Parts: sequence; structure tokens; C-alpha cells
Amino acid sequence: MKYNVDNKTFRVLKNDGPDAEADENTIFVFKQYGSFVQANYQGGRIKVGRIVGHVRNGHMNVRYVHVNRENELHSGHSRMNIQLRGDGKMQIIEEWEWDSRSGKGILLMKEVCSKCLPSS
Repeated sequence: MKYNVDNKTFRVLKNDGPDAEADENTIFVFKQYGSFVQANYQGGRIKVGRIVGHVRNGHMNVRYVHVNRENELHSGHSRMNIQLRGDGKMQIIEEWEWDSRSGKGILLMKEVCSKCLPSS
């Protein structure tokens, strides 16, 4: 099944692994152009972040970079598996790994109504 994340907003449900920085207050906003995907993310421990990558066969292979609240720059790579939930919304299970330091983990995020989020 083909999924399209264009103009979709996701909120982190949980994140594990050493030094995980995206948390339940982190919001991702995706854009998709064919097989190319990008996202902006922020919130919680993240001041500003960017993702770029490709979508293929229900998953995204991406690179990410962000600045955290301590003004540290970190980067990594991940594989994001896209799934359809029972409520018709999408969820993403991300297997991430730092490039800028050691550590890896699993992040779960779900699609949310962008108009329903409080304005920042």
C-alpha cells in the first residue's frame, strides 16, 4: 500500500534509546514530492530540526539534523516505517541512530490534526 505524508503533522508518542531528544512535545510536519520527503520538527528538547530522504515501499530512509535546547548540533539517520492505524490516521515507527554521537533507538509517532495543535 502506498502512503503519502505530504502536509501531514505527527506528534511523538514515545522514544527510547540513549540520549533520545525528540519527545512527546516534538511535532513533525512533512512535505512529500514524489519519492522525496522532507520534514521540519521542533518542540520539547528540540529547538529546530530538519529531515530529508526518500520514500519507498511504505518506508522512508532519511537523514536528520537538529539543534537542541542546549544549542548543540546533532545529526543521524533512520528508517521510518509508515503504517495505517485503525482510526484511519497514519503512524510512523522510526529506527534511528546518531551519526554525531553514539546511540540508537525506536521512536513512535502518530498523525495528528495540525489545526488542533496549540499555536506556539
